[in-house]
Amino acid sequence: MVSFNKNSKSEKGCKKPNPGPAYSWPMGGWFSAFFIIPIVIIIMYSFCAKDIFGGIKWEFSLDAYKSIFAQIDGKFLYIPLLWRTLWTAAIATLACIIIAIPCGYAMARSKRQTLFLILIIIPFLTNSLIRIFAWKTILGEQGFINSILAIFSVSPKKFIGSNWTIILVNIYMFLPYAILPVFTAVDRFDFTLLEAARDLGATKPGSMFRILLPGIRSGIISSLIFTFIPIFGTESVKKSKQNKKGLSPTISKIADYIRLNYSQELTATVLGNYANMTYANLSRLFKKEMGITIGKYISSMRCMEAGLLLRKSHYSIQEIAAYVGYLDNNYFVKVFKKETGYLPSEYRKTNKE
Repeated sequence: MVSFNKNSKSEKGCKKPNPGPAYSWPMGGWFSAFFIIPIVIIIMYSFCAKDIFGGIKWEFSLDAYKSIFAQIDGKFLYIPLLWRTLWTAAIATLACIIIAIPCGYAMARSKRQTLFLILIIIPFLTNSLIRIFAWKTILGEQGFINSILAIFSVSPKKFIGSNWTIILVNIYMFLPYAILPVFTAVDRFDFTLLEAARDLGATKPGSMFRILLPGIRSGIISSLIFTFIPIFGTESVKKSKQNKKGLSPTISKIADYIRLNYSQELTATVLGNYANMTYANLSRLFKKEMGITIGKYISSMRCMEAGLLLRKSHYSIQEIAAYVGYLDNNYFVKVFKKETGYLPSEYRKTNKE
């Protein structure tokens, strides 16, 4: 007995190493490299000024945050966009969760879990753009639904572009992200708790709401995160592109024309005729909506292309000047210096790729 006690004491004094922290390093490294560091970079960039070439200048600026409250004619440009994006994402996420809970429960209780998991994962084997465009064959003007309506002499309906169509497609795209976490949580749930609740007099719906849902709370929260965040991001990017900075059709058309023809001679007569209005009115409207003059916008487009050629080509500065629309090389050097703060030769020397 004495020797047994000694052995037990020696066993108590000998502590086993705890490998837990060592196991956390791979996940911590992955989390830092692909989540924390990118978020930090995005936050840093948000406080930097934007340069003419679409990059950033390492100068502190709050312009990105001020632009959220930008207005035209007393109307906010981006606040309505954010609000529409928020409620669209919220409705799509709520619908995904409502569908995911019974689906996840049925999958977890089924004897064919593997089959259902394969069916849930199969859509990920197809490019998301292909899956989105597939809906055009269903909801397009010549799509399946309108073809059925035509049989009954009903005029075609425009489904593409409506908010409810966007919500429907988002539900289709992100529903697997909601189902899988709920399925995992239900699969780990102790169903003897439901049996005990019913033995104590709880009804089946009551035990589901009071026992099951709180028990799978972590899965529901994960589903909310995995669906709301990507839907919100997708919608904000898509609607910001559709918004075109809140420009009127005329100014949007002129801006596109300048971007495509900046190397040509863009006189007041040419632009006025293209916009079908006097140049004075066009110039005033352009400055009001774009925040810069037409001449400044043309110079920006030309200098942006010139900067790209200076970085990536071996053309001479004079050839680049002529290519972007400046026949006078000295005038090009002056404009480029004003726009970028560099002479073309200096810019090429410091940014050559």
